[in-house]
Amino acid sequence: MEYQYKIKTVTLSNGLKALTIDLPESMGAVVDFLTSDISSELDGFRINELIDSVLDGMCEYEEARGNACRIEINKEHTRVVNYLFEQLEDEEDVEYSIKTTELRKLVQEWAIEIEKFRKQVN
Repeated sequence: MEYQYKIKTVTLSNGLKALTIDLPESMGAVVDFLTSDISSELDGFRINELIDSVLDGMCEYEEARGNACRIEINKEHTRVVNYLFEQLEDEEDVEYSIKTTELRKLVQEWAIEIEKFRKQVN
């Protein structure tokens, strides 16, 4: 994995627990994408199917939209855009370009951890 990250459980001010991921600050859009748009193993599987279709050459480009973010998948890099903040001029971390293979790994790991978290909470 090219990026250092840590997935952890945090307790919110209201006492509820949530899963979060620590990535470099410049990758805020990726954090938003994972935490807002990948809420189950099925979500992760669906996104990775799109990524795989591009990586395997079945198509040149795919796009997906979630609750907060849009991903624009190309073979080498994927652009992650938090479209909720895209129009704000002072927001710096609204988009990030990540190697497509690296995003695939992060999505897969996040989906596995979100399922473990759900089982612990329930």
